[in-house]
Amino acid sequence: MYRTFKEKIKKIEFVNQNLFYLILSNDNKISYEPGHCFSIKIPIVNINREYSICSNQADEELVFLIRRIEGGLFSNYVVDNLTIGDELFINGPYGEFFFPKLKSDNQYFNRYFLISTGTGIAPYISYLKNFKELGHKILLVHGIRLLEDSVKTIDIGQKYIPCISQEQSSYFNGRVGKYISNIEVDGNDCFYLCGNRIMISDVYDILVDQKKIPPNNIISETFF
Repeated sequence: MYRTFKEKIKKIEFVNQNLFYLILSNDNKISYEPGHCFSIKIPIVNINREYSICSNQADEELVFLIRRIEGGLFSNYVVDNLTIGDELFINGPYGEFFFPKLKSDNQYFNRYFLISTGTGIAPYISYLKNFKELGHKILLVHGIRLLEDSVKTIDIGQKYIPCISQEQSSYFNGRVGKYISNIEVDGNDCFYLCGNRIMISDVYDILVDQKKIPPNNIISETFF
């Protein structure tokens, strides 16, 4: 059963002018798992949005990765009107986008491709913090428009692969689907997909139709 809690803003940490971490207290000692989501509500204006947690229980804070978008009521209100110490309502946790999925013989897959677009990377940051022993098995594939949208994660040995679609860089130039089309994968790999539904649909079709990956090896979470 979901519960509603009050937590205070501890910090708003910008990645760039439109991407930021909203860092809240966890005074209520809310218990959650990597992959869980919460609904966050600004009580004074009665606006709420859902976000995946990108911290883990050991952090003793609730951390969310948020993009400020033009016309976005929640994201713009947070940046323009809220400050350290302001209270927000937190409802949750909920969801079942959990890691790691195991093979039918209850063993780990050889590799885990954590594929996302934009802030869909948030649950993966939580995975990486919580499952450090699996860092050598993880490839973090992140679809972004510009290099400035890349999100640095903790260094646990995982490979971070930004796929940049709207400018040239020293990283992969193109969308996530193009990257997946160009690499070798097999039935011993597992794929997590998180982000916009167009990316999820495209990558799913590439994996199943082109790469012959069993559908059971693919887990998805649609953000928008």
